[in-house]
Amino acid sequence: MNRSRVFAFLVIACVLAASIAVTALSGDQSVHIGAIGSTPTTPHWWALWSIPPVETIGIALVALYVLPRARPGWHRAAGISGVLVLLVAVCSPVAGLAHDGLLAFHMLQHTLIGGFGAMLVLAALPRATEPVESIVRWVSHPAVGFPLWVISTAFWLAPALHDQLLSSNVLWIAQQVSFFVFGILVWCPVLERFAPAPEWFGTGVKCGYMVGVWFVGLGIANVFWFSGTPLYPGHAALDAAWGFGPLRDQANAGTVMMVTHCILSFGTIAILFFASAREQGLQQRLIEAGLDPDEVRHAVRSGEGGALAARAGISVISRPGID
Repeated sequence: MNRSRVFAFLVIACVLAASIAVTALSGDQSVHIGAIGSTPTTPHWWALWSIPPVETIGIALVALYVLPRARPGWHRAAGISGVLVLLVAVCSPVAGLAHDGLLAFHMLQHTLIGGFGAMLVLAALPRATEPVESIVRWVSHPAVGFPLWVISTAFWLAPALHDQLLSSNVLWIAQQVSFFVFGILVWCPVLERFAPAPEWFGTGVKCGYMVGVWFVGLGIANVFWFSGTPLYPGHAALDAAWGFGPLRDQANAGTVMMVTHCILSFGTIAILFFASAREQGLQQRLIEAGLDPDEVRHAVRSGEGGALAARAGISVISRPGID
């Protein structure tokens, strides 16, 4: 990893650490506007917009890092979409409803930050083509990133800790940062942005990996659906203000986890399938044109197959009626 990237990471980490420290020193007061942070007496979801400074600063830093590096086209569109998703997760009524007690919206915020938002901002970055020798290579490995993501998810969903999030702004912020960071880690080997995935981690294995992500969401959903008892008293105490019973809210949270993980996992599998078919067709045409097979395989795997075809004057469009 080059020095400019290391410096950018250090700046982001320092600003976030300073912001969280200021929040802690301020007496852990809520930084939201509207009804967030207090039990709603007259629930109106449309009034729960917020401008949380720590999260907003963090998203701005992510945008400053990602968008200048995104190439024009779908990469830049992905980066902009990712930033917007993160803003929706922390500034819109989704955040207000999550913080004011509805577990279903808390889970929605969870997946918006760590699932959709992390995936989109990571997709905006250029694909890694050369091996890296640093901790980035280690944490980007699928055998490392996936277990860390599972452990982080289980940690924040533990009932003893989860209820404290509703009364501690520092823990609330730490949880959101954690969702994003570990979300990036779980997507790294699939998108191969900071480091190339191992050679064995091809399209088929990536699809199996995403099925594993789906199973985690399925497991959480089943716990919420069939526990038969409210797991989070802090949420249960606030559900009534919004007209929900705690078990109904918990079941809704399970449905949110199931639906969002289905979209993330099977949507990614579909994209991987069609991208793989396209890459294999391009690889075959390049080899048939007389290019070195090893060079072709490396270029296609690193996402540079189109550039190699352009240099060789070979069309990247499949032959109608044949491919």
